Amino acid sequence: MNYLDFTDRTSYLAARTAWRVEYASLSQEIRDLKTEIRTIQREKGSGYAYSEQADKAYNRNVATRMLATRKQMKEKSGEMRAARLAERENA
Repeated sequence: MNYLDFTDRTSYLAARTAWRVEYASLSQEIRDLKTEIRTIQREKGSGYAYSEQADKAYNRNVATRMLATRKQMKEKSGEMRAARLAERENA
């Protein structure tokens, strides 16, 4: 989903809510994978759980990109707010 497609405050708040839900889900999945990796390594030894480690690394990369997107969302929202306040001031 492209979270930067908002055009007003209402659509920004909806995009932010959707972002939070997706990020929370991804974060929980990363924690679950971490627990699964530990369990597998305890049972079978440290040479196992490669696919889970790869999944965790991929999900962490996605989470990092989501945080960068959130920062862009905040910047765009701030610019929109400044423009809205300037418009009120000039009116």
